[in-house]
Amino acid sequence: MDKKKIAVLALLGTILLGITGFGAYSWFTSSANVESNLIVETGTLKIQADLGQNRWTVENKSNSNVDLKTEVNNPNAKNDFKNARPGDSFVKTVGLENIGTLKERVNFKINKNIINDKYNGIFKIEATDDEGNELKNGTVLAKGEVKYVKLKVILDGDNIKGENGEPMQNTSFNLSEIFADSIVTATGEQVNENPQLK
Repeated sequence: MDKKKIAVLALLGTILLGITGFGAYSWFTSSANVESNLIVETGTLKIQADLGQNRWTVENKSNSNVDLKTEVNNPNAKNDFKNARPGDSFVKTVGLENIGTLKERVNFKINKNIINDKYNGIFKIEATDDEGNELKNGTVLAKGEVKYVKLKVILDGDNIKGENGEPMQNTSFNLSEIFADSIVTATGEQVNENPQLK
């Protein structure tokens, strides 16, 4: 190719670039902002123990082979029972309500050692649901839903002996301070329906 043709092609290229650049240039511009207008508020997880009347009752049976009726003098007392014997059972039902705003998965911890540490196994502790079934970890409670827990304290005849090995007759046991330390602890965690969040 000769020099004239190269010069003409270079000049044409420069003109084309100039025209293209001039045609694409804007003298006026505009812009718009997109606002998010987004507010996110997290929900709450909260369980409340509803103690109702906060009342213990005597189960009207004993493990004794002599008879099945309790001999407690005041079986309708609220929390103070007299004349109990080994095998008598005392029960209380507590409602655990989800007062949070989110569904929660509830796990239960039963601390039977609280009472055994103080009274050397004189009492047995049971915690079940209101139908007598074992408390299941992972129970899901919806907002406002209540799970009932039945606490049972049994005066154990096999272990009701004092330091000298004699039966502990006419002895008073104050379990109130022990129950203040929580026999049953319920903890909740969020329920993730989205498999990516599990």
